[in-house]
Amino acid sequence: MSTSWLIEYYTETFRLQPALRSRKLKGLIEKDHNYKASLSMCTRVRAGALKAIIGDYKAQFPQIRDYLYEIYKQNPKTIVKVKTTNVADDKHVFRFLYICPGPLKRDFLDGCSRVISLDACFIKGPWNGQVFVVVGRDANNQMYPIA
Repeated sequence: MSTSWLIEYYTETFRLQPALRSRKLKGLIEKDHNYKASLSMCTRVRAGALKAIIGDYKAQFPQIRDYLYEIYKQNPKTIVKVKTTNVADDKHVFRFLYICPGPLKRDFLDGCSRVISLDACFIKGPWNGQVFVVVGRDANNQMYPIA
């Protein structure tokens, strides 16, 4: 059983459980495949799977502008903003993304009370950050997303 095969097999497991430790992985391999892998092999599998996942994340950043263009094309009244910082010749670092869908904004102005709330949570994973959400209250006193 090779390390590369195990990386491919357990990548989805690490995508769902990125904090899975090598000792637990060793138990999973033994249970799933009846194979006693060494702890160093499990460490290499863990590192390889996490590297593959982070590479997937990094590959998505250049597509942000295409994603925003598609949102805007489907809903022309949508407000979309993205900010990047230029760090090298053709290298940009993602800073923030703002999306306010046009239909949600229109419906909020038409039928919701003029009180808004701001909620935030922290992002866990390869990059730390925060996600902010702006919500209002509709006629049934339910939360209504705005941005």
